[in-house]
Amino acid sequence: MTLEDPILTRGSLLLRIRSHEDQAAWSEFVEIYLPLIYAYARKQGLQDADASDVAQDVLTSINGAISRFDYDPKQGKFRGYLFTVTRNQIGKSWKKKVGSAGSGNTAVHQMLEQVADPAGDPADDEEHWNQQHQQRLMQWASEKVQAEVTPATWQAFELTSIANQKAQTVAETLGLSVGAVYIAKSRVIKRIRELIQSIEPDE
Repeated sequence: MTLEDPILTRGSLLLRIRSHEDQAAWSEFVEIYLPLIYAYARKQGLQDADASDVAQDVLTSINGAISRFDYDPKQGKFRGYLFTVTRNQIGKSWKKKVGSAGSGNTAVHQMLEQVADPAGDPADDEEHWNQQHQQRLMQWASEKVQAEVTPATWQAFELTSIANQKAQTVAETLGLSVGAVYIAKSRVIKRIRELIQSIEPDE
């Protein structure tokens, strides 16, 4: 599913985690971003334990720097900042592996150097990160909304927006009026937008 309208956000979660006393905000931040960072690290070739370490290091770095982070959309998006921190931590992890391989294992050394300094276009890499970032926010928000609404409301949304079924067909399947199906779909999309808007700047 894609949202047709741009997601205009306030960055309220970023403001909340600047206060280290707001543990609920930090827990929510970790819930959202840890899977994203971990998955990206794995894609870059790190094993499970190393990817987990990278994710923890990134979160620790963000936690230490967030009090100095001033949200200004004109200066760039938070996801770009997070991408840079994540990529740097992955680079450090690979450099450690290159060093631990030692000079006696040339093949391993060359392989690790190649992964640590990929030849791919950085712009393509960041584009992939942005796609994964958007998908993660959508996944998180969708899970939250599904837990908030009735099963029938979620099914009406899911069948029309994700399965691309016609409203009339969905209405007959769920025993609802066509109008009720449209209302349910609109309600869920609106709530997903609201949740994403509460997280960070976007398009």
